[in-house]
Amino acid sequence: MEIKNAIIKDAVVEIEDHGILTASLHFDYGDSGQAFGGYALYTPSKGLNGSDITGFFISRVLETVGAYKWDALVGKAVRVKADHSHIEAVGHILKDRWFNPKEELENFERHSAA
Repeated sequence: MEIKNAIIKDAVVEIEDHGILTASLHFDYGDSGQAFGGYALYTPSKGLNGSDITGFFISRVLETVGAYKWDALVGKAVRVKADHSHIEAVGHILKDRWFNPKEELENFERHSAA
C-alpha cells in the first residue's frame, strides 16, 4: 500500500441493484482517480437486523475527513492508503486519523452481535 494525497471530487450515496444502499467517495490524484466505498450499507431484504451499517460508515467518513455534512466532502483534501486495485483506508490530510472500513466494520459487526 502506498499513501497518496487526493482531492474528493464526488461523494455519492445511492441505491444500487436490488435496493442496496451504498456510499462512495471519488478521488482525484491529479493524474488519475479512484473510488472508495461501495459497501452494502443497508439491504432491504435483511431489514434493520441485517446489514444496516449506514450510520457507522457515514459517520466514520465524516469524522475522519473533518466534515459535518456529506456534501461538504467534495473538494476536501485527504490522504488515502491504496494500491492500483483498491483503496484500503482514507485519512485526514494533516492529522493521523484514518478510516479502514474492512477492519472497522468487522469490529463493528462483532460488537453489534454480542
